Amino acid sequence: MSAVWRKIKVGLAIGVATLTCPCHLALTIPILISISAGTSFGVMVAKAPLLFILLSIGLFGGSTFLVFRWLGSSKKAATCKNTNLVLKKKGKCLSG
Repeated sequence: MSAVWRKIKVGLAIGVATLTCPCHLALTIPILISISAGTSFGVMVAKAPLLFILLSIGLFGGSTFLVFRWLGSSKKAATCKNTNLVLKKKGKCLSG
């Protein structure tokens, strides 16, 4: 079950990173404003796009960091299993 959950977490983080990528903001902001038209959120994004851009860049950086961290931990665990070592605290492979 842990392998399935890891794949779900990585997939969601990749999706968030893709949607909040700074290169997509030229498309994301107008679409978000049009979808949320008439709401207070839509007014906030229309009036303060810089705030949305900064939050989006922060969310992109955080989700990208998590993707690389989670993918790296699965590779590290696989390496330990392949060498008949047991994964212990602080990500070190120790003999079991």
